Amino acid sequence: MAQTELAPPHFAERLKKYLQDVSQAGSEAGKAFLFLEFIRDVFKQVDAQYLEKLYPDLEKHLSGKAKTLVVKGRVDAFLGNLIIEFKKLLDENSLETASSELQRYVSILWTQQKKGRVAYIAIATDGTNFVAYRPRAEAQDEFSPEDIQLDQIDKMNLTKIKVGDAFVWLDRYMLVQALRRATSEAFSEEFGLSKPAFREAEGLLKETWKENKEAVLYDQWAGFLRIVYGSSVDSEELFIKHTYLATLAKLLAYSSFSGGALPVSSEQIADILEGRIFETWNVHNFLEEDFFSWVARSGEGLKAARILLARLAAYDLTTVDEDILKSLYQELVDPQARHDLGEYYTPDWLAEFMVSDALRKEAKKSILDPACGSGTFLAASIRKKKELFGKRKPSEQLDLIINSVSGLDVHPLAVILARTNFLTALGTDLLSARRGAISVPVYLADSIRLPDLSIDLFSNVRSFKIEAEGRILRLPLEVADNPILTDRVVEAVKEYARSLASGQEPSLEDFENLLSQKIQSTKAKLAKNIPKVLLETARTMAALIKENKDTVWAFILKNIYKPIYLKDKKFDIIIGNPPWLSYRYVESTDYQDFLKEIILDKHNLLGKERSELITQMELATLFFARTSDLYLEKNGTISFVMPRSVFVSDQHHNFRKGLFIPKLKLMKFLDLEDVEPLFRVPSCVITAQNGKTSYPI
Repeated sequence: MAQTELAPPHFAERLKKYLQDVSQAGSEAGKAFLFLEFIRDVFKQVDAQYLEKLYPDLEKHLSGKAKTLVVKGRVDAFLGNLIIEFKKLLDENSLETASSELQRYVSILWTQQKKGRVAYIAIATDGTNFVAYRPRAEAQDEFSPEDIQLDQIDKMNLTKIKVGDAFVWLDRYMLVQALRRATSEAFSEEFGLSKPAFREAEGLLKETWKENKEAVLYDQWAGFLRIVYGSSVDSEELFIKHTYLATLAKLLAYSSFSGGALPVSSEQIADILEGRIFETWNVHNFLEEDFFSWVARSGEGLKAARILLARLAAYDLTTVDEDILKSLYQELVDPQARHDLGEYYTPDWLAEFMVSDALRKEAKKSILDPACGSGTFLAASIRKKKELFGKRKPSEQLDLIINSVSGLDVHPLAVILARTNFLTALGTDLLSARRGAISVPVYLADSIRLPDLSIDLFSNVRSFKIEAEGRILRLPLEVADNPILTDRVVEAVKEYARSLASGQEPSLEDFENLLSQKIQSTKAKLAKNIPKVLLETARTMAALIKENKDTVWAFILKNIYKPIYLKDKKFDIIIGNPPWLSYRYVESTDYQDFLKEIILDKHNLLGKERSELITQMELATLFFARTSDLYLEKNGTISFVMPRSVFVSDQHHNFRKGLFIPKLKLMKFLDLEDVEPLFRVPSCVITAQNGKTSYPI
């Protein structure tokens, strides 16, 4: 489709005339007038007017008349009102001034509106360049300008994008149609693997992957899947499917988080897919350069993202209250294969029941899902905590939830979806109240096999080390012990490595300045020689970049040691649906040896006289024992969805009789055998308490 076909008749010539006129306007008021006339001509249904005319009581607060517009749109407009502040030239200084004025106007309007405050979009512009913000503040009766935070959600230059894109951008902000509710069913119909959106995007993704294969990235992704399924299930077709859904999830998360913004520029889309936009919003460990961000590095990949964005534009993504990607996630593996591989998905109602039963009214209890999948139990935990914390200020609720709900999973795609569901469950009410940086506590790691604790002394600093394509990457123990600090430090290392790979000479002083800037919000102090260790890691990463062998090492470095931190932290509640994978499906001899050792020796889940039954063992019981041993607080509770076979099969004798380690007391057994619809295999929920005398189940 030609770009001009996206716009109504005569839009191209009207836009050309406007751009000529606005480039010659010598004042802010002149630019505002020209834009007002242009908008009224193109979008005849909108109610666009000067700020002082729509809100006469604001006149005394305006620094200059006839330079600030408000666009109301239709009654069903999704974005609410736009407040547009004009400047003669939108340089760095004038953008700062415009932002301050927008904060002032919003604070006054929200104070007047009380609890019925409008969800404004605030735009600073010189008539050609546009920067869009989503104002946010914690709910209160009166607002000062300092209370208003402006999150940049979009930017655009009318002279540098195609005519069709210009119309689409303006249309989204000026006149948004009534939007559809985002549900799992609706998304399956829109984005399912047999639907046009997938077929179009898949073709583009296949084309760009064929031309730009990144072997290291693919191999790392395949390695994680081997842990998930016990065998090699990777294929380029599956990788493309995972990339497709990961891309959709990232765009959905951005639109939900930003309050409905949907960008059109390639730069903005790339910032989303590689996670940079979220870092500017002080949201860390969410979206970043990962196994699927290769899409942002090619024109065809960005085209695929645009296809998804165009369809997302029809949905209201500001009030998502369910895992809308769950059905799509289940489509990625053939149902029979999922059955064989022990991959079962928990319905929302069961997760909510289990979470409510575990938490009761003790909202401050900490929760870990050690096999969180797409985040069903995490989202249920957040929603329940929000209900219980209801009388607290949103900023307090946010801090309490971020610090008390965590997830682990070894599936690369699942982690992206879980992080997305984590943030959407928090909702804009809590996210808008954040006062500083937040980090999403969902990590890509094997929860039952802690990382190899290879520690060496480098520059007199004890550091973890991992091998990366024959080289060594080091992370000081002092950094790894603090997950938020880890994220900021690795971001600094990655950023500096890119500079070195581009030809910059290494400088400890420059690197220390960058580190200080990145970790400022954590208030952490690094020991004297730690920057030297991290600079060496940055140099190693730069060498990998030059050899096209670095796309995911920073991502892995951020996540790999998180289980050690969580092990030391301990949790009041462990909850979830662990893998039901049978030992016989594990093909890796190394992983088989690890599992055999902890099943027989560490946790005594099989007696020596029954060791021949190990091939029949379902790993759900191992997860039950292992995660309790590693992560469960004394007197804490564990509640897992389990296959009902644990009560009848010979290989689970020790589990039934309470002969395994650690000692847990059975607290509750919920038989789900006759519950429909549920799983194809009879199931149950087992809840036990740590630190008690063990009784037979």
